[in-house]
Amino acid sequence: DSAGQARLFWGFLAQATYQINPTWKVGINYGQSRLEETRQDTRDRRNGDYAAAKKQESGVFSVTYNLNSFTQFVAEYILARQTWHDGAHQTSNQFAFGTMFYW
Repeated sequence: DSAGQARLFWGFLAQATYQINPTWKVGINYGQSRLEETRQDTRDRRNGDYAAAKKQESGVFSVTYNLNSFTQFVAEYILARQTWHDGAHQTSNQFAFGTMFYW
């Protein structure tokens, strides 16, 4: 913080997948990263000088299709959100599509 005090960060990630059959697999994960305000951060925020990010979180839903033993397609939907200690927040919705080749 602005007084040189170390901030406490902590978080977690949970993930699970389910193989429906040899061709299809679905997955889901959710994670957070959190920041605890120091006393100086609280003073700075109340004075309008600074607002630290309180929580960053993201959830992902994925679908995987195995075309054959060496080609795989993956589609994902990602919901991400950031919240600041002053109550402001920002949300993002994203889609991703990709492929992997194995040899």
